[in-house]
Amino acid sequence: MALLVLSIFLAMSLGLSTILLFQYKEVKEMGDSVKAFYAADTGIEEVLYRDKKCYEPGCASLPWECVDTAECSQGIKAGSFSKSFGASSPSYEVLFNNGAWNVHSKGSYEKASRAVHISR
Repeated sequence: MALLVLSIFLAMSLGLSTILLFQYKEVKEMGDSVKAFYAADTGIEEVLYRDKKCYEPGCASLPWECVDTAECSQGIKAGSFSKSFGASSPSYEVLFNNGAWNVHSKGSYEKASRAVHISR
């Protein structure tokens, strides 16, 4: 009788620990997903900032020169860039076409990746 009770408790505890371990992994990946989303959002914000700054005089002196400095008052043209914040930190890749009118940003962190796309 004691052996039967112990085996039931063992089966219950193993089943419960499996469920808890799976839930722990899910919660961790959810946190990674949020960081990846915010990295993608940062890429979008950087394109919008670059576009805004490119309308200003003296754009050619900025590190992301416009395609043609004579057309600098028309905003950024097209291109891509990426940024990583160090080992095991979020990173993002941005592709933009027609300036800030069509932007696709992909953020990554650990195994998670999320993308944000804007168009006007």
